[in-house]
Amino acid sequence: MTTVGVLAEVKDGERRVALGPSGVAMLTGNGLQVVVEQSVGVEFGTRV
Repeated sequence: MTTVGVLAEVKDGERRVALGPSGVAMLTGNGLQVVVEQSVGVEFGTRV
């Protein structure tokens, strides 16, 4: 199984998220495993 990792940005104040919930759904729907770092999306106000 292929695994895709989504990491949190490390720059202070950075709010971008590389992969949102719809992207995770698309990848997992195509048989990939997605691992998301715990703090992804915190500054943006959403969780993946």
